Amino acid sequence: MPQHYALSELLIILVALWTARVQWRLNLPYSAIGILLFGVAASLGALRFGLSLGDNWVPPHQFASQFGGLVGLMALAHQLLRVSPVTQNLALSHLILAAVASVVSFVIPPARVPLFLLWSLILIYLAARQTPLNPQPALFKAALAAIMLVNLLVLRQASWLSPALSWHAFHVGVALWLLAMHMLVSTGRLRSAPGPVQA
Repeated sequence: MPQHYALSELLIILVALWTARVQWRLNLPYSAIGILLFGVAASLGALRFGLSLGDNWVPPHQFASQFGGLVGLMALAHQLLRVSPVTQNLALSHLILAAVASVVSFVIPPARVPLFLLWSLILIYLAARQTPLNPQPALFKAALAAIMLVNLLVLRQASWLSPALSWHAFHVGVALWLLAMHMLVSTGRLRSAPGPVQA
């Protein structure tokens, strides 16, 4: 693939670095880590294409995108559980479930796609119902959280787009989704003085 394939990866990296930094300062470590995992996958892609590193970089890039993306999604969902007092009692159960699912997806790679879809739906529900500091309508918040799922189903390897356009459109969608998740999680906290990070 030509080097221009690295450009939209760089966009994800920039968005991930900025939003993760703000999330960390707002005492939201799980979402910061989740966002950074998408940035790590994009970094491998940027190196792979920008430096023309060849096919040897395909497996680590795919692993970071698929497994890292799944764990990142789980981390974002976990943060939403911790943000809302209503669901904080479910956080430990979710952490255990996510850990088991992560091990399964590591050992059985085909499980990554269905698990990613499952956690996408969990994230959409939590964004709509368990973001009390965000005053937007539930449907709007669900739509923001669903950007990644729609992006994955519609734009990734879309047959109605050229390979290059599909590639860049998908990555622009990922960057927009990261911004959307940042807004969903951090709204209501941006004016708060940052305190020590709590797990």
